[in-house]
Formats: sequence, structure tokens, C-alpha cells
Amino acid sequence: MELLAQEGPDAVKTSGAQNWNLAPFAYPNPEGTTFLSPKYKVLELVEGLMPALVVAVERREAFLGGSGELPIDIDMRALVHPVKGRFADLRGLPFDADAAGRWKLGATLYETDVQGIVFHRPDLPGVRAVAVFDRTALGRAVQSDHFKFVWNGEVVQKVGNFSTDEAMDRQTLFSALTKRAAA
Repeated sequence: MELLAQEGPDAVKTSGAQNWNLAPFAYPNPEGTTFLSPKYKVLELVEGLMPALVVAVERREAFLGGSGELPIDIDMRALVHPVKGRFADLRGLPFDADAAGRWKLGATLYETDVQGIVFHRPDLPGVRAVAVFDRTALGRAVQSDHFKFVWNGEVVQKVGNFSTDEAMDRQTLFSALTKRAAA
């Protein structure tokens, strides 16, 4: 494992489609995150708007489906975060499918002087993700595009972009990411 210093023009620029910028540092995720159990407060971001939308749709579907929400439209904003600091680079490690193993590794790293982890999610081939442990590694968030997620009671069937006046259905969104990974 090597440490990745992200500074200057090579700093990781990530997008996160969520509406509470620092909430992950105030409220732990009851399901845990990729590398940390629910007891830790951490922000996970992915690089690029399309991957961020896919993750946001998946998370929103899990929440709305779990709560039995009736059809509804939800406004979401993309936030762009400059990220700079000392990160453990786990991009070269095989992804451990066992959450307990990943959480043990994450807890060990959390107790060191790194400010987070850079990794590749297996469901987003070729896309960098970052788990930020220390919010001081985040630059000022800037609002990017504004979206409407159309929840039909089972899935987010459509994502509309207020900024560009474009819309795409769920299948188009997910296949656009698959095509990007294949390129």
C-alpha cells in the first residue's frame, strides 16, 4: 500500500450527487461505507458526474425502496469537491468482497495519519473513488448540475438535468457508465 499525496493539478476532483455536504461527518451511515463500519463518520465520493449519478441513484433507490415510498420526484444537486491530502492508495489491491475484511483494513487506516483512501469500486470499473476520513482534506464544495430523480415506487426511472434540460431513463444512465468503462 502506498500513500498518495494529492496536490496541485493532479488533485482528485470528485463529484458527489447529494444534498448534505458535510452530513456524513455528523451522522454515521447506518449501513457502513465501503471501508468503514457504521460507527465511523466518513464521506465517500466518486470521480465524474456520470458515476456520481449512478451511485446517487442506487443509494436513493435503496432508501426509497426500503421505506416503501410512493412515486415522487426528488431534486438533487451535484457537488464538486476538490480533495487534497494524504490518502492510502488501494487502487492496486484486489477488492475484498467481504465487508468485514474491508472494514478491518479501513479501521486500521483510519487510526493512522492518512486522511482517507483512494480506491476503485468493482461496480464502477476504472472510476476512482475516495473515502474521506478528515473533512479538512475537502476543499470548498461548488454546486454543479441540478437534477430531478423520478421515483416510480420501485426504481428511479428517469433522471432529469435542470442545468441542461436533458433527461435520461435509468437504463441509459447505467449503460452510459458501462460504455465509458469499456472504452
